[in-house]
Amino acid sequence: MIFVAPWMLLGSLLIAVPVVLHLVMRQHPVRVEFPALRFVKARSQSNRRKLQLRHLLLLLLRCLAIALLALALARPSLKSHGSLTGREAPVSVVMVFDTSPRMGYRHENRTRLEQAIEMATRLLEQFPTESEVRLFESGSLDSVSPLDLGTAKQRVGRLKIRSELRSLPECIQAALASSNESKLERRELYLFSDLAAVAWEKEALTPVVSMLDIQSETMIDVVDVGVENPRNRRLGDIELSEQVLAQGGTVHLSTTLVQLGLDEGASENIVELFVTPPHANVDEKPVRRGQNRVKISGNRAGIVEFSLQLDNPGFYQGRLQIVGEDALPEDDTRFFTVEVRPPWSVLIVAAEPVERHAYFVPEALAPTPSRLAGQARVSCEIISYDKLAANVLDSYSAIWMLDPPSISNKTWAHLRSYVTQGGGLGVALGRNAMLDEFNAPAAQQVMPGRIVRQWRATTPVILAPRDYQHPVLSDFRSVQSSVPWNDSPIYRFWETKPATEGSSVLIPYSNGEPGLLERVVGRGRVLLLTTSLSDPLSDPRSWNSLPADWPGFVLLNTMTDYLMGQSDARMNFTAGELAVLHLPTDSTSQLIVLSTPDGNSYRQTVDTTDNILQVTNTEIWGNYRARSGGEGEAAIDIGFSTNIPSRDTALARTTSGELEEIFAQHEFHVVRGLEEIDRSVHLGRVGREITPVLLVFMAIILAGEYILGNRFYRSKPLSDESAQSEVLSEMVHS
Repeated sequence: MIFVAPWMLLGSLLIAVPVVLHLVMRQHPVRVEFPALRFVKARSQSNRRKLQLRHLLLLLLRCLAIALLALALARPSLKSHGSLTGREAPVSVVMVFDTSPRMGYRHENRTRLEQAIEMATRLLEQFPTESEVRLFESGSLDSVSPLDLGTAKQRVGRLKIRSELRSLPECIQAALASSNESKLERRELYLFSDLAAVAWEKEALTPVVSMLDIQSETMIDVVDVGVENPRNRRLGDIELSEQVLAQGGTVHLSTTLVQLGLDEGASENIVELFVTPPHANVDEKPVRRGQNRVKISGNRAGIVEFSLQLDNPGFYQGRLQIVGEDALPEDDTRFFTVEVRPPWSVLIVAAEPVERHAYFVPEALAPTPSRLAGQARVSCEIISYDKLAANVLDSYSAIWMLDPPSISNKTWAHLRSYVTQGGGLGVALGRNAMLDEFNAPAAQQVMPGRIVRQWRATTPVILAPRDYQHPVLSDFRSVQSSVPWNDSPIYRFWETKPATEGSSVLIPYSNGEPGLLERVVGRGRVLLLTTSLSDPLSDPRSWNSLPADWPGFVLLNTMTDYLMGQSDARMNFTAGELAVLHLPTDSTSQLIVLSTPDGNSYRQTVDTTDNILQVTNTEIWGNYRARSGGEGEAAIDIGFSTNIPSRDTALARTTSGELEEIFAQHEFHVVRGLEEIDRSVHLGRVGREITPVLLVFMAIILAGEYILGNRFYRSKPLSDESAQSEVLSEMVHS
């Protein structure tokens, strides 16, 4: 218990007043002359004892009434937690702000963040002067230092909606850790949030609850700035069939349109597709390339799909946008970037006759219908091994060597130079491999391993991937549990020992032997498949059945993409994520100008070592464009897009029961509005005052004192004869 006005306890000294009055106003026994004096004396002693008891009871009630009055004026209060320091003692204040895009929801002409800023500013005006304030927001990873009240107000006023760099539970953990560093005894934590369910998931808050078990003295207020029944339409995460495609190819875009809080009746929504062509001016407006009408009933979702054929090489940037306005415009648009390139050139080297031994690979990479239509993403050139040494390799995106025979040291050096400069080399071993020559030093500078012997299966084995995280297996991730590897048995392969440096096994066989190995050589990479890709299925001596089913086709394409670096090519990122872009190989620019979605531009340095561009400031979602100042072959004109995750604008709210379940062992308050904040701050610092209760008890005591006082001091005017008769009557009955 603490006292808001402890000096009022001095009023308890007034207890001396009824004590003095009691001593002064004592009644004296009435002298009655009667012959039987001994009976009168006995009666007198009995009356005296009764009077003393009555007087003591009245004295006690009067003293208690005065004590309760003094106690009530001292305004005692009860606190379940927190220190017992004075009301004006400085406070260690930690404020955590949810600045995620959903805080841009507008209600009564104010966003939720604007509402939080107003309430936080009002709150800062109530803290003692010497208090220290720490501010945390979900859109920043900056370290936090204590601020004075004036600086804290300025910082709060500059808060803005940003992509969520860390979740709200992570912010609360950081806030509690920072609060623990303070030397002040009183600690208060304020969480400004719209109470969206995605931000208050129980599992994510488990570490927060564990920290609160240690810091039980911290007062916690959850400031709810959300809307009870939000209404919104939003687009889900955008999906692209591919981010890099060949000239004349088609990219498929898909997303979902989700409704919340709208009427149960079916409503029609329109989503439009806008595209900016390559090499457009920065201020050039995008062109509308499509429109979709989506009917949705109630709080449900509808599928939105577009197909876009792109004919000219370059970077295309666009957006999907809901027609019309709602309370949260941040999730009405999704951005995308795709790159169109001329068909990639892949060199396939095979033994004579090349048409027979190099049938499966070009058909898998560039099927005949797409080649005839001029839409093949890969252009395959097939040569024999005797032409390899004289061929200029730099013009090829990747090289496949099928069942290589004996190769000269000069050819191996030629291949090593190609790979070191960033090329991709794929090797599929077969019956023509020579043990000694493949294990020679010249070959081992390129090969991912040493071959030991041919393995002929009495029982066929299969490819048995253990981990689908490598880019070579990226297309299998969504169906990894149902890939029919059993339909592609392996009958023969080369047992291989991985190289000691820079080599790893990507896919083993079911018997544990290496099936696919990788080695990084300089800026390039080499893949070694220990079984053949050159045997026709009609050949009874075929080493495997990989060409017989779709896993073999998909695997060959993903391996080729990996060798060409296409699996690394990425133009679409999450807002706030590091964007890494590969520049054209012929680029000589060391400085580019980056245009951001908000219309600003700044200079960016190019990493000439790896010929990449790294952009760290991607918190603003939208389309970015990077250009060099020159013209011609050396000029840079590339782009990328960032989007906020769809879950960051999910407005469905958590319930008070769910919050109580999460913080069941800790006292916290959920407050809405400025009045509730004032009341919560008062309760948190002063506690719950019990003055009204004390005043009620005092009133009851005064009423009792009044009744007893009238009863005890009441006198009846009697004549002497009546008095004598009454005394005689009492004596007779006694």
